[in-house]
Amino acid sequence: MKGFTLIEVLVALGVFALLAGTGTALLAQLASGQTAVTRRGEQLMALQRLHAVLKADVAQAVPRLTRDARGDHQLAHCGAAAEGEPLLSFVRMGHDNPDRLAQSEARAVRYVLRDGALVRQSKPGLDGGDWGPDDRLLVDVRSVRIACLVNGVWRDRHVVTDQQPWPRAIRLSLERGSGDRLDMTLLGQGLL
Repeated sequence: MKGFTLIEVLVALGVFALLAGTGTALLAQLASGQTAVTRRGEQLMALQRLHAVLKADVAQAVPRLTRDARGDHQLAHCGAAAEGEPLLSFVRMGHDNPDRLAQSEARAVRYVLRDGALVRQSKPGLDGGDWGPDDRLLVDVRSVRIACLVNGVWRDRHVVTDQQPWPRAIRLSLERGSGDRLDMTLLGQGLL
């Protein structure tokens, strides 16, 4: 009689099941690792975008007051005095105008922590007008702290006036919901 015995068939099935189970576990672990790498890559891209946008804004800052819809002066400042208040607010130059419309290169810019996201807002009209839509630069933000270097001293809050100089540097410290911390110091060019 030719063929396999029952024992030989059972051993072969056992070896096949062991190899299949190991292969499945390995593939699941690889897929999980790929998801983690993708997630971390997206987080890194968001941090790089935040740095690039904030660096460009701070480097282009100019000493100009703006007015709100009621006509009241709005001073440039860094550091929030109360929850929901802008963390950083100023005027920046360098807005692209490819259609050569009759509008200024200047934009009012502010950064706000809203609903767990660091948000950038801008408005084309420096006096009056509404803030544009939120640009959510970074999500899952638990807290943000801004400090300004003025006359060699780091201050948690600084309002720019005729008598108060612009900060020479701005330091951003934030904590993410995951517990990760980010500290970034930006040096201004000229005015900051």
